[in-house]
Amino acid sequence: MASLPEKYLACVLDGPGKPWALRHVPLEMPQDHQVLIKVECCGLCHTDLSTQAGHLGSKVSWPTIPGHEIVGSVVAIGQGVTQFVAGDRVGGTWHGGHDGTCRQCCEGAPQGCENQIINGVSKPGGCKSLNKKLQA
Repeated sequence: MASLPEKYLACVLDGPGKPWALRHVPLEMPQDHQVLIKVECCGLCHTDLSTQAGHLGSKVSWPTIPGHEIVGSVVAIGQGVTQFVAGDRVGGTWHGGHDGTCRQCCEGAPQGCENQIINGVSKPGGCKSLNKKLQA
């Protein structure tokens, strides 16, 4: 596996109503139970426009990198990940994680987690540059 860059070019939203901006951002290595994906394709949907417009309120962690509809390959793996290896082709969705402790999670419905993590909203999504030298 090739070494990973320290930064990559991403599409960033700085706050509600702000324009889309291309900016170099630091590459964050995966935390426990996370994988880092080299994004090959990212769709944009109404959620991304709603994020930009500020319609998702406190769910958004500003600044954010939108894009939850991603496809790519695993390039780094955090501690505790056993179901993926580097090079696996994967896809991402809206659901980026759940707390496992709220009422919804305890009732077996983590997709409705009261504290859910949302790719492209409360954690960085997949909107990035296609510049191969900076791609992560």
